[in-house]
Amino acid sequence: MKIGVISRSREEYVGETKFDVLKQTRNLNPVYNPLERPKEYTRALNAAKIQRIYAQPFVYALAGHTDSLWRMAFHPDRVSWLLSGSCDGEIKIWNVGIQKTIMSFAAHTSSFVQGLAVHPNGNVFLSCGTDKAIKAWHYPDEDTSAVEETKYKPIKTWLSESSFYDLDIRNDKNSNTFATSSSEIALYDYERSNPISTYTWGCDSIRALKFNPVQKDVIVSAGYDRSLVLYDTRVSTTDSGSTVKKLILARNTNSLSWNPQEPFYFVAANDDSNLYTFDMRRLKESLYIHRDHIEAVMSVEYSPTGKYFVSGSFDKTVRIWNSHPDMSQNLAFTNSTEVYHTKRMQRVMSTIWSKDEKYVLSGSDEANIRVWKSVAWSPTSLLVRREKEKINYETKLTQRYKDLPEIKRIIRKRHLPKQVFAVKKLRKIQSQSKMRKERRVKAHTKKGRYKKTPDKQKNIVSIVN
Repeated sequence: MKIGVISRSREEYVGETKFDVLKQTRNLNPVYNPLERPKEYTRALNAAKIQRIYAQPFVYALAGHTDSLWRMAFHPDRVSWLLSGSCDGEIKIWNVGIQKTIMSFAAHTSSFVQGLAVHPNGNVFLSCGTDKAIKAWHYPDEDTSAVEETKYKPIKTWLSESSFYDLDIRNDKNSNTFATSSSEIALYDYERSNPISTYTWGCDSIRALKFNPVQKDVIVSAGYDRSLVLYDTRVSTTDSGSTVKKLILARNTNSLSWNPQEPFYFVAANDDSNLYTFDMRRLKESLYIHRDHIEAVMSVEYSPTGKYFVSGSFDKTVRIWNSHPDMSQNLAFTNSTEVYHTKRMQRVMSTIWSKDEKYVLSGSDEANIRVWKSVAWSPTSLLVRREKEKINYETKLTQRYKDLPEIKRIIRKRHLPKQVFAVKKLRKIQSQSKMRKERRVKAHTKKGRYKKTPDKQKNIVSIVN
């Protein structure tokens, strides 16, 4: 005869005080939990509603510039230190954490600050403008107090015959190489006064350029002739011998950004109000087409983890996108996950992510820098362990049930400005009309003669080798 004895320790079920939270034993066998899924669905529905109720993305604004914000750049090591350049040639250094201006000076007289980049070692930053000058500046120390702009001088200056439109530094702490775009792409070395090599291919002016973060000798550029060109800087030549590929798009590209974790992907912000993700290994079509803006997209920036990117547009909104959306239905178009806007914010010219991926910063025409939460409903206060576990549990629940109609409607619902809402409604009608026309043309065309161009290829006019 066997006798089962229950053995318990008093410490496991009796707390030291009446406020102690005791561990509850639970049998996870589905047989004993017949209502598990209905309960989870209700919790997911409540969590989705609470997330939208507490969605307050705007944190604060940084005021001090007197003209439109054009460029922004974070320090690689001091995560709260921000550089901003405006259209009046002024550069400000901010401590975003305490909302304080560290330094302000006139970098380029009566010209736009077209390019702004910090060296990976954090000691030097470069700026360029329409005054045909590139200037190198020492980054101030952390204990530096406000310095008069008349006493702050560049440590080196490079001059050119044409205005500059963009600037980028190679992602290498031991390298002194940087590139600029004007009438051509010029590759500079910090120790030399003249470019060490130049690159051009049938374009009068080059709007933007970016170094690949991993393949550090590869540059992607966007020209005013609607071109996207990949260059290999290991080949020093002025003709097309250094180019990997050249695409001609339907409209101009205003900004570019490489995915820092998957460096063969880059996204292009276009004048046709769309963003296009390309794979540099397969350029005959775009990987994704991101459409939600209604006017030209002026800036784009990937998050440090590469999971998201942020864009700013002439339609006075900031949008956050998933870099790899769920394409189970094999659709060509994707939509943004978040849209931020205020009544006072004008056309957004610059956007950037914080180094911890918790915040997004935008610079607009009314000379303000706005700080937004990357997750609109996330709390900004310090959380205890139980609060973090609760948030993680609710996030997992909403992800599990996100395709159910009621929860999907709550998650996707966003308030839009009146103008944006009206244009999106009109575009939806136009899109449906276009699809009906294509179906009728196909139905009344002889079998085998109707050829439809895929949506992912419609934005590409030609490919030049």
